[in-house]
Amino acid sequence: MSKQYVSASKIAQFLYCPFTFELAAAGYEPVEPHLPAVATGIAFHTAFRYMWFDVSLEEAVKAAIDVTYITMGHEIDKSERDALLRRVKAIPHWLLDADQVEVKVEKEIPGTDIVITGYMDAVVGDKVVDLKAVGKIKPELPPTYQIQAQIYMYASDKNKASFIMIDPIGRVADFEVDRMPEETVGQMMEYFARSMTQEYRPPSGLTNFACGKCSFQHVCPFYKLLKQTPKRR
Repeated sequence: MSKQYVSASKIAQFLYCPFTFELAAAGYEPVEPHLPAVATGIAFHTAFRYMWFDVSLEEAVKAAIDVTYITMGHEIDKSERDALLRRVKAIPHWLLDADQVEVKVEKEIPGTDIVITGYMDAVVGDKVVDLKAVGKIKPELPPTYQIQAQIYMYASDKNKASFIMIDPIGRVADFEVDRMPEETVGQMMEYFARSMTQEYRPPSGLTNFACGKCSFQHVCPFYKLLKQTPKRR
């Protein structure tokens, strides 16, 4: 029996918006209307990995900016550099002593042909850690991130997950998620994986913010409709 490999990032994309998942699967090329935000996120994670290898903060940031320019062709401007520096300075010190960083995971769902794959930012003891460079700290962890946390814990056999959000000012929010029963998560992952291969997609819970950042808005037939902001009477 051939295996169906499904990455955690693909599941997250599918849950975030089935429309973009469908457009990508159909072969439409994405564009990045918010390339600076994407580049900053990549630079942030790159700087973290350098610092984990005991590179100084200043050198890690410089190297991360250079790597981001080489890989993405985007030159980070002064305001983005300043925000990157504040974010990197705000990374909790205990995370720099993580057991592992950029950890690849792969786990087959028992009784199925589905294999869940992905990369975790870090592992600290019995905890999975995911770093997020966000534009704004939210009061609670979004549902898609909570599902990502369950995927990572399921695939790595860890019992806790921590999502660390850091905004441009350097403010930090740490959301901890406990692991759900393995059978429940396995059934949930199987449902998502099967749904991704169906002709009809479940409805999306998009927000105006999500549509504004979407890389497929130039070809999405739903963009103008979903982007509307209803006026309060």
